[in-house]
Amino acid sequence: GYRELLHQYCNRGAHETIAFGCIAVHISQTINADFLLNLKLIDIPQLFSIPIDVDVEIKPAIHSTEHSPLRPLAEKIVAVCNESGRIMRSRRWNDFSDFVLETLKDIRKKKV
Repeated sequence: GYRELLHQYCNRGAHETIAFGCIAVHISQTINADFLLNLKLIDIPQLFSIPIDVDVEIKPAIHSTEHSPLRPLAEKIVAVCNESGRIMRSRRWNDFSDFVLETLKDIRKKKV
C-alpha cells in the first residue's frame, strides 16, 4: 500500500489524503462527467497534494527530477476518475450526485 509513503511525502495517511482531495475537488469544481473525463495527472498534486515528481540530489548542488514513488497512486486516482466520467456520460447523469444516488438504488435493488 501507500500508507507509509503518504505519511512520508504528504504528512497524511491514505484516508486523510483522499478525503482532503475530494474536499478540494468539491470546493473548486463542479464534479460532472466533463471534469472527471478531463482530469489529468498534472491536476493531482494541486487537488490531492500528492507529489508526482520529486527533486533528487545527484551530487552536491546538482539536482534532477524523478517520478515520485506516489506517482502510481496518482495515476490510479486519474484512472478511476476518468472511468467514472465515462460511466456518467454513457448513462447521461448530470453530476457525481446522480452517479452516487443511482449506484445506491442499484445496491438496494440487489438486496431485495
